[in-house]
Amino acid sequence: MRILVCSDSHQEVKKFRQIIEMKQAKANCLAFLGDGAYDLERVRPQGMEVHAVAGNCDGSYSGNPVTDVFTVGGKRIFMCHGFGRFAVKMCGISLLQEEASVSRADIVLFGHTHEPLHIYEDGVYFFNPGAVCDGKYGFIDITSAGIVCVHHALPW
Repeated sequence: MRILVCSDSHQEVKKFRQIIEMKQAKANCLAFLGDGAYDLERVRPQGMEVHAVAGNCDGSYSGNPVTDVFTVGGKRIFMCHGFGRFAVKMCGISLLQEEASVSRADIVLFGHTHEPLHIYEDGVYFFNPGAVCDGKYGFIDITSAGIVCVHHALPW
């Protein structure tokens, strides 16, 4: 099971479309972490499970929830943008760690900082793919051998 993880497209629809078109055939699921709800509607892949949350720049447009919890490949995934009560720019992942425990998450996905991050702590994977507007995105592969989180960037 492969999850394509994207965040913070900020009207860079062309880059977002490139990522979707290049990687769609290999991914079973898209997790979009906010700040580009309108962009997502313009590039939404067909035939792929899509989960999306609202970012601080999405306003009321998106209609997406602020958080989502879902299961893929037998793993429980918590996702949010990272603003508001999670305050990742000020607190790092500390508040997300608390939420991971409450949500019983195996994987926590977040954006907002535009900085790729991958931390494995206390049995939980914390993953920020970076920002689509900077050409950054990521994958999470869930296999019988385990979970692999990988950062990628569009070639410039």
